[in-house]
Amino acid sequence: MNMWLASASLGSLGIAVLHVIAGGRIAARPLLDSDLRFLAKQTHYYCWHLVTLAILAIAAGLGYAAAFADGVDVGWFAVLLAAAFTVWSLALGAMRGGKFVALPQWALFAPVAALGLIGLLNA
Repeated sequence: MNMWLASASLGSLGIAVLHVIAGGRIAARPLLDSDLRFLAKQTHYYCWHLVTLAILAIAAGLGYAAAFADGVDVGWFAVLLAAAFTVWSLALGAMRGGKFVALPQWALFAPVAALGLIGLLNA
């Protein structure tokens, strides 16, 4: 068992729990209570669920890579996805005048990507 990858997997699982619980209160519930038109509201809600699935897929991929030697390719995909989530969050903050605190998701995904990268380089 690669403990770096297992730690990254648990970190991603923690992000998923935070996303569902806190994100549900902060983002999903206000979205559903908004005055947006039906299609816009349901499309955004659908995307919120896709993010949930993507975070869980990162956790599953890293978990698989941690447990099985043939999971390196899946691990790389999961690490690259976590890194992409990090970079996109930082880019959005930069586009908003450097307001990185406004979108702090990068601070959640960066450790997952870093732990996963260390784990893959030591696999």
